[in-house]
Amino acid sequence: MRRVTEHRIRIAAAAGLCILLGAAHAASGQGPAQVTIATVNNMNHVPQFVAVEKGLYVAHGVDVKLRVLNSGAEATRALQAGEAQMA
Repeated sequence: MRRVTEHRIRIAAAAGLCILLGAAHAASGQGPAQVTIATVNNMNHVPQFVAVEKGLYVAHGVDVKLRVLNSGAEATRALQAGEAQMA
């Protein structure tokens, strides 16, 4: 029973996040929202690099800057220090 509840909470949280991200679309007349993502240079993060190169973030009203760091620990520190909004 507990596993089912945890699963439902995760689904609800993911749905809420999607709704918030959808509502965050830049209003007309404003420039794209600027977001810095702290990331590491490995194959797990290739989609982030491709999305920036193809302009997918800008097409959805978000100007993403990737800050490439040497480790996940460094990315976490950048997030905690406010140097990045996502990691």
